[in-house]
Amino acid sequence: MTSTDLAVDQVTRPYGSDVVLDVRDLHTEFGPRSQPIRAVRGVDFHLTRGRTLVLLGESGSGKSVTARSVMRLYGGSARSTGAAILDGRDLMTAPEYELRAARGRRLALVPQDPSGALDPLRTIGSQLREVLRQHRMVPSRTAAKARAVELLRLVGIPDPGRVAKAYPHQLSGGMRQRASIAIGVSCEPSVLIADEPTTALDVTVQAQILELFAELQRSMHMAILLVTHDVGVAEQLGDRIAVMYAGRIVENGPAQQVLSEPAHPYTAALLAALPEAGIARGALKPIPGRAAMAGEEISGCPFAPRCERATPTSWLADPPLVSIGPDRSVACVNALAISGRS
Repeated sequence: MTSTDLAVDQVTRPYGSDVVLDVRDLHTEFGPRSQPIRAVRGVDFHLTRGRTLVLLGESGSGKSVTARSVMRLYGGSARSTGAAILDGRDLMTAPEYELRAARGRRLALVPQDPSGALDPLRTIGSQLREVLRQHRMVPSRTAAKARAVELLRLVGIPDPGRVAKAYPHQLSGGMRQRASIAIGVSCEPSVLIADEPTTALDVTVQAQILELFAELQRSMHMAILLVTHDVGVAEQLGDRIAVMYAGRIVENGPAQQVLSEPAHPYTAALLAALPEAGIARGALKPIPGRAAMAGEEISGCPFAPRCERATPTSWLADPPLVSIGPDRSVACVNALAISGRS
């Protein structure tokens, strides 16, 4: 065992063998080094086999940048540091040929906009077959064609043989998203990253897509990293929730606990702003001020300018994540008081 292998083993060992992706101290910045835009600032999380972690937060909080940084999809346009250990290998230091082999095979992405992700000039079937052949999941072209149809059937597409011969523009939005999911799970990856997969869909189709993710997770026993701004989606699919604000995780814990007993003022403000049946007009409570812009430098806690519970201490330093109970953490100077512990 090399020193690198030993370091990786020591990093992943505390969580046990069910952890398939372990992200430590992830930073991503764009722009010139003299004036960098820090989009992700020291993010830590891990994904467990057969479970879903939700990255939840407003637009611009750094959720999608975090997910894509793990896959190193930005190339030379971004600078990312930290560790992302996938099946014992650090993706942040892996050479490009290893990344190409891992993407799609062990770590796959379902993008937010399937219309932009699918090639408009190629049939759905040909795009599926390319992934299968690229990662040597099938022994022949004939087998690839049969498997492509089988995958489309797996994601609930009626008449998959016809859809395999169709072009993206000939399908509805929900069908395109299902085809995109079929491509994502085609190689049965250890980790599936779903980046706002239901944003452009109506409520009925959204519910069907979320149920599809749950069914695929049960059958393939894969870990899912779900990026969303929708609390309802997080509640329906998440086992754990990591709330992001200004490029950092500010609260992390079991989904039911985070949503029923939020410990961070930002999480509580998000939940208070949710519309519910029976709420009187004008009764919704908006979060004051504006969300921190990507890369914006703020002295102290980034949420302090919008926080009703801010104290003078909140403006002094950006608080680290603090444990407030078993498997629960929050980044707030008032964390113990907010969680009911003194």
